[in-house]
Amino acid sequence: ARNLPPDGDEDLADLVDLAGAGVGLGDPAVEHTTLAVIADPDARPAAPGGKPGGASPAGEPAPEDGPGISIGLLRAFDPAAVAESERVWAPSRVRAVYLVALAVVGVPLYLGTSDLWRHSRPGHGIADAVVSGSSYVWLLLAVPVLLNVLGILGFRRGSTNAYEHAPITSSVSFRIVTRGTNVEAVLKTIEAVRVQMARFPLFPHLIEVVTDNDLPIAPAQDLVQIRVPDDYATPGGARFKARALHFALQASAVSETTWLFHLDEETHITPSVIRGIRTAIIEEEATGQCRIGQGVVLYHRDLREHPVLTLADSVRTGDDLGRFRFQHLVGQTMFGMHGSFILVRNDVERHVGFDLGPAGSITEDAWWSLVEMGSGRRSRWVDGYCLEQSTRSFTDFIRQRRRWFVGLTLVSFRAPALRWHRLSLVTSIVLWGVSWLGWWAVSVAMFVTGARIPLGVFVVGVFSLAAYVAVYLVGLELNLSHRGLRWYRRLPWYVAQIVLMPLFSFMESAAVIYGLVRPERGFHVVKK
Repeated sequence: ARNLPPDGDEDLADLVDLAGAGVGLGDPAVEHTTLAVIADPDARPAAPGGKPGGASPAGEPAPEDGPGISIGLLRAFDPAAVAESERVWAPSRVRAVYLVALAVVGVPLYLGTSDLWRHSRPGHGIADAVVSGSSYVWLLLAVPVLLNVLGILGFRRGSTNAYEHAPITSSVSFRIVTRGTNVEAVLKTIEAVRVQMARFPLFPHLIEVVTDNDLPIAPAQDLVQIRVPDDYATPGGARFKARALHFALQASAVSETTWLFHLDEETHITPSVIRGIRTAIIEEEATGQCRIGQGVVLYHRDLREHPVLTLADSVRTGDDLGRFRFQHLVGQTMFGMHGSFILVRNDVERHVGFDLGPAGSITEDAWWSLVEMGSGRRSRWVDGYCLEQSTRSFTDFIRQRRRWFVGLTLVSFRAPALRWHRLSLVTSIVLWGVSWLGWWAVSVAMFVTGARIPLGVFVVGVFSLAAYVAVYLVGLELNLSHRGLRWYRRLPWYVAQIVLMPLFSFMESAAVIYGLVRPERGFHVVKK
């Protein structure tokens, strides 16, 4: 694209190609012509400490690109290109891929393990009794697996209305939260938003970067840097990302009716999520519900550089299509929310805010969402994909999962939320914390001691394991198809995904044990 850095940005070029935008050198659609930022032509957002009219934090005037929303909305663009650029999976495809994966994994798994079971012997002695008894824990895996099956088989799009390609006047702020230490990642995310919004200007928008450290960002009409003061403190003692988010609610100049789309510092948007945002806003403003939205996050950006860790995150995409889709189907964030890909109107977010205290600052997204649900708010599904990066080291993977485990445990027991919301979350945490014990007990029984486990445990456990691996595979298939790999180039990745499942189980269980032995007391930011 014309405005990529002079040295070339292969990651962003890959993003553009993968998203199907087809941006090439010399394409005028990616020029940084001013886009609309707010509906009021006489008001432009001010950075904290600055003046209305788009002044930068340093007091430098923003470029005079012209007022109003007409520039962004009246830019010539091809509506058909929006539809053809990137399509989300049809519900039938989600179900078909999952059922095929379940059969491919389940049939050989059952045939192979049933033969082992028939040749096993009834347990004798204390050791065999302990191993056989521990296998009952394997049944617990059936609960989260059942929720994923319900979500995938009952999958449907967030909207069935054909609002297609007409731009809207409601404004959206892409709010990026960062410590400000990974400058390259932040700049790439800003550029990704600009490239995609330049091609598909379906609503007026603003980019807000909320940072703990000053970033080398040039002032622009479509970009505001919100610097969190070093001495800023909330009344409730919020920390880390929650502290920054709460300051942004106070410092941002966007209107109460502006929609916020939260992004992590490395999260890239795609054409599909732009369409999904537009459609969700139309529906929520028409009904007045103003529900909180979320959708699918993909993790294939570093597949070549970090293949094993990227495969380990296939389950996160599968979870989005499964149990997370299920919770948004019923309108309740029973399992929390991701910290990025959150669509929420500004007045809704301000109603609860992020002054969540130290306990709520470890996994602030889940704490905030449960409090919102307790106040009567509901959630919804947003069609479309965002692109993120997996961790780049096994240490970061373990520490990331440890933070989630400890943070969600704190949410379960200490968040001021409805009792049944906390119960559903704590049940999910307990199952996450102990289900791996059943897997290892069965493995020891079958392959080490030869002890026979109860037939009912065996049948339910084998199905649960097959269904669980199928969640990984459906997540992998969506990532690979979005990446653009041909079917024959995907086959080795399917094999690797299945072969590495014991390793991934070990990694997830190690994070739980680490969290129990040495709980997270800070907010570990993985290197990306």
